[in-house]
Amino acid sequence: MPPNTTLEEQCLGVLVLTSADVNQFKIDRDGDFLQTFSYLLTIYVDSMFKIYMHDTVKEQNDNLETEADNNNE
Repeated sequence: MPPNTTLEEQCLGVLVLTSADVNQFKIDRDGDFLQTFSYLLTIYVDSMFKIYMHDTVKEQNDNLETEADNNNE
């Protein structure tokens, strides 16, 4: 996270837990799993964002090269 941003500015969403049974979720039992899951989900979302941005930049570069070639002809 960049040093000039806060955690609230970087938050992408909230993980919501629901259950049909009262007290089904127990922080002592399920907390480590949920923490690990949230870390993995963060890594996945960040990776997908980087892939999307890379493909977008590559596509823009390809379009610019095509336009430059067309202008040189």
